[in-house]
Amino acid sequence: MIEPINPVSSNVRQILFLTFWNKLMTAPVHSQNADPVKINLSQALRGLTLTDESPLTATSIIAWLGTKEGHQFLGENGFFDPAIEVRRARVVTLWTEADHRMDRQYGISLLSQLITPMDEATNTINGIKFTNYVKPSRHAEWVGVRLMEWLGSFEGQTYVTQVHRAYSNTTEEQILEAYEKDGFDGVFSVAITALAA
Repeated sequence: MIEPINPVSSNVRQILFLTFWNKLMTAPVHSQNADPVKINLSQALRGLTLTDESPLTATSIIAWLGTKEGHQFLGENGFFDPAIEVRRARVVTLWTEADHRMDRQYGISLLSQLITPMDEATNTINGIKFTNYVKPSRHAEWVGVRLMEWLGSFEGQTYVTQVHRAYSNTTEEQILEAYEKDGFDGVFSVAITALAA
């Protein structure tokens, strides 16, 4: 399983986004000796050369999609309105705008917030708290762009639709109970049952 840099708590949308993401990333591949995560992530990121930070960065962005801000981002891109055709370029543009907007407003980019381990980020010097955010590498920025392109693709839109339908067809209690008991596998079982109904 691929975990985001910062663990999720009881945010049901985040749990669902990560559950479906992990199923996609660990899906069997044709080559027996190949690492399914590397193959599947490389396909989602359209052949971007992967580094050790690639899965963590991508999964942290996926976890963000389950937050209030991430849900709003998906709504702005038309993911929840069948009358709006989602376009890759629009998703990338809105991601870039959101990243830059955070940087302008708060002096820290959205991607920096997503890839900084929060347990290590906050420090106190002379009684003043501050956060040491990680500056994204150029590679991490490309992971974000390529992931947004994937979200704008048919596969990405299908992924978001499945997560949205699973959220709509289950209760928070069902998801949290399954997560506490059996982790992402338990959540996937509950979600698939709900989608089949």
